[in-house]
Amino acid sequence: MVIYMLMDMDKYRGIPLFRGIPEHRICPLLQAVGAHGREYKKGETLISAGETAGAIGVILSGSVHMLKYDVWGRKTLIAYMSRGELFGESFAVRQEKSSYTFFEAAADTEVVFIRFEQIVHDCCGDEEHHRLLSNLFECMGKKNFQLMEKIEIMSRPTLREKIMSYISMIAQHQKSRYIHLPLSRTEMAEFIGANRSAMTRELTRMKEEQIIDFDGNIFIIR
Repeated sequence: MVIYMLMDMDKYRGIPLFRGIPEHRICPLLQAVGAHGREYKKGETLISAGETAGAIGVILSGSVHMLKYDVWGRKTLIAYMSRGELFGESFAVRQEKSSYTFFEAAADTEVVFIRFEQIVHDCCGDEEHHRLLSNLFECMGKKNFQLMEKIEIMSRPTLREKIMSYISMIAQHQKSRYIHLPLSRTEMAEFIGANRSAMTRELTRMKEEQIIDFDGNIFIIR
């Protein structure tokens, strides 16, 4: 893990949290709310299980997985986030420990951490600060919608329906029937709560039945 300064403006371009804020005001605003940047290598833990997450993470590059172990030590991929998305916001807002949940870098990742309390309670009243707060709530609303999509997938009664629901979700996000899945087969199985071998066999059957076609992570919906 490497801690770095917040002055590189290229890192913040296109990030939804900073939408509508003039570029020259972003770094002073981040400094005013006590933000700090960090770099992580793939596989490093960003927030550990049992750690109190007082800050919201904003992904500037790379990707982050939200994972959880149950009491038997089985791992579940709860959510995955990429550039521009938030993580840890539920724990930061409620000031609770992350319990069995932890966050791991799925690739080399850059993050800026912002303390929720400072955004809300240390608001200096300027337009940029209000815009930051408004954008934050909008991003949190989008994240809640993504978790609702995960619930929809997990509620499907059969493995095939879980797979189809997940592929349909990605197709809707990418607005195409020719899609790129963002997860490996192992990660996809963890995300939909399935055995990897059983999922792979079902994908092969769906391909043989011409419901889908795929080559690696490139899928075509027939």
